[in-house]
Amino acid sequence: MSNPLQKKSKSGIAYTDIGQGKPILFVHGLASSGKSFNLNLERLSGRYRCISIDLPGYGNSFRPPLPVGIAFYVRQLVHFINELEIKDVTFVGHSMGAQIILKLLFTHPTMAKHAILIAPAGFETFTEWEKHWITSIANPEILKNLTIEQAVQNIQANFYRLPAAAQFLIDDRIRLMQSPYDYDFYCQLIFSNTVSMLDEPIFEHLPHISQPILVIFGQEDQFIPNRVLHPLETSETIARKGCEQLPHCQLIAMPEAGHFVMLEQPKKVNEAIHAFLEGKFTDD
Repeated sequence: MSNPLQKKSKSGIAYTDIGQGKPILFVHGLASSGKSFNLNLERLSGRYRCISIDLPGYGNSFRPPLPVGIAFYVRQLVHFINELEIKDVTFVGHSMGAQIILKLLFTHPTMAKHAILIAPAGFETFTEWEKHWITSIANPEILKNLTIEQAVQNIQANFYRLPAAAQFLIDDRIRLMQSPYDYDFYCQLIFSNTVSMLDEPIFEHLPHISQPILVIFGQEDQFIPNRVLHPLETSETIARKGCEQLPHCQLIAMPEAGHFVMLEQPKKVNEAIHAFLEGKFTDD
């Protein structure tokens, strides 16, 4: 799918809005953009109204003053939904986007009907020492000193097998790195988002989220759990721990998929989303 035409909200959020029917709002994760859901929009827009945003600071959306994090993005999403007058929305969130959605569901419990969480951040918990270690390696100066080759390797590590549809992640990163001003902002943004994900945990609030939730994770995810800090955990054990805290949660594992499950297994992810929304989901 070529990149669909984007619009701009009054507040400066860039978004794609295609299809008709029940509304689905897609929220991307750290260091990504709304493009990460292109293969989902391509198929699901035949049945649903699919809206994919670039979070502020990413893609073509406005650049907010830093630092910004989970609570800021929740406020922006609520404003965006109200501005577009979207009713009975279903959220689809990837990684940090899933943590943002969980926080929104906790603070605004009547805003959504369902949520699909893909490789969600927020299920893995960290001690204060572990938080300090993670923020130390996410230091903006470390990011700025990466070579293009190192940055590409980091992106490739998100995948079991890098698909052609993910090339935009590499192209966009190289483009950023070739612009010192843009890349400096990007590195500061990644750091502030990372700090926020650690400082605004959602795990203890999961039992209070009442909406039906579908959790999808890749069995070859190399980012969740953190392999250095939690070597005995797996993506499945982390996903199950989170799902067990949610009152109405279903869980599905995707083989041959890393952190960007929706780009490596788009057909299976689309089928799972459709079945879940139509009440026909099975994890057999």
